[in-house]
Amino acid sequence: MPLTPYHAAVARDAAARVAFCLPHEARRRLHRRVQPGEHQNFETMREHDLGEVEGQAVSLTEFDRREFIFVHVPKCGGMSVGQQIFGTYAGNHMPIPSYQLIFSAEEFDRYFKFSFVRNPFDRLVSAYRYMRNGGPGASGSPGEHRCEAGTTLTERVKTQVVSEVAAYDDFEHFVTEWLNRSNTRLYEHFRPQHRFVCSPDGQLQLDFVGRFERLTDDFGRIAERIGTKPVLPHENRSSNGAVDYAQMFTPATRRIAEKIYEKDLRMFDYTFGDHS
Repeated sequence: MPLTPYHAAVARDAAARVAFCLPHEARRRLHRRVQPGEHQNFETMREHDLGEVEGQAVSLTEFDRREFIFVHVPKCGGMSVGQQIFGTYAGNHMPIPSYQLIFSAEEFDRYFKFSFVRNPFDRLVSAYRYMRNGGPGASGSPGEHRCEAGTTLTERVKTQVVSEVAAYDDFEHFVTEWLNRSNTRLYEHFRPQHRFVCSPDGQLQLDFVGRFERLTDDFGRIAERIGTKPVLPHENRSSNGAVDYAQMFTPATRRIAEKIYEKDLRMFDYTFGDHS
């Protein structure tokens, strides 16, 4: 019997934890042997600009040229960052363990690694509204996204998640009836943020973590470091405008979200009602 998407994600997590016990280069050799197709995709990303290879959704040529790694956590301003730095959505939503397979140990240590995070409560509201509006592709965003191991997320799973979320007319029922650890594994927009920026053993692997709440200021610091213009375009701006995310939660839904995103709240020092 084929694995369900959830159990496949669990299996990938387990394999990643085992592989992470190996030295960096041994891990890359193992990946080349057991997942040759994905390894070749990684190599292609480094060799070609976006759009030069048929079916290739991302390019990492700028990562090598400028010697940095940008981890794009969904719904944290990453589209604006990607557009300003690359003029593309380079990097997509691959997590840091994938970059540890793409780059050598020396490259990974040397390259400047950064990302942006967001208050988990606010991000959850934004992701819910995004999916209710049709999700990837509906607002001009890239249609291809990636699972935790770097493999392409199937259209079937994407369609399933958008359809499931769209069935909830209000946020309260969405949280109480759909939001759980199993479902957050299936789609990156609801996946806890630490899973993008930490190694399988839970250790943060970045040199700089910016905040969505101070996106302009923090990007200015990054721009100075990597040598790019400090002004951001407003790509894929959330439709919730100035609505206070806290108004969307009841005591019950707040407790559910706190449990699901407990590690994000602790690791990135966010609290409910915090806007900074």
